[in-house]
Amino acid sequence: MKKKSLFILFTLFYPSFWWLYYPPTCSAHYRQNENPNIQRKDWKLLKDFNFPLWLVAYLPPPKDGIKTREVFLYLEPSYFNEENIRTAIKQLSPKFRAFVFSPYEELQITIFSDKEMIERAVKTARLSVCFFFDDSEEGKRAAKEYYDNTFPLKSGYFRAYYYWKPDEKEQLIFSPDPNSEKVFSIPVEAK
Repeated sequence: MKKKSLFILFTLFYPSFWWLYYPPTCSAHYRQNENPNIQRKDWKLLKDFNFPLWLVAYLPPPKDGIKTREVFLYLEPSYFNEENIRTAIKQLSPKFRAFVFSPYEELQITIFSDKEMIERAVKTARLSVCFFFDDSEEGKRAAKEYYDNTFPLKSGYFRAYYYWKPDEKEQLIFSPDPNSEKVFSIPVEAK
């Protein structure tokens, strides 16, 4: 009898870019009844900037679980630099934080320079099930294939992540080299 590589499903509650810090063993989120089909024609060009920045998706916090507001943005590679990232965060984060009415709410902003990867980030943020793969070679291959085809890749494009909680310091993480998995914390305010 052939051993199955996928053996358990259940729901967990994590911020959507937890996979940035930990090797993926689970795809999980709490947004259930949302349409994961993103159409590029629905992206909104934000005209308050002197560079082309697109709002791909805004996910308000769910009724239950971690109260995280999530914003997904696309910025073309030629404009992806620390100054533009800081400008985007400084202008957008107060607008989205203005809707925070609870000390338990959080804000996450994800900015990618690759259209497919930002769409993957939105789709995985909307997942509501968790997949665990067994520890066999077949399970490891199945997990790698699943994550390589579902989650944003860890390199090959520029990435920036902003995280804010009302009672904690804000954090901005940036990848200056699109071909490296390394990301660095940078101050939101330029020095």
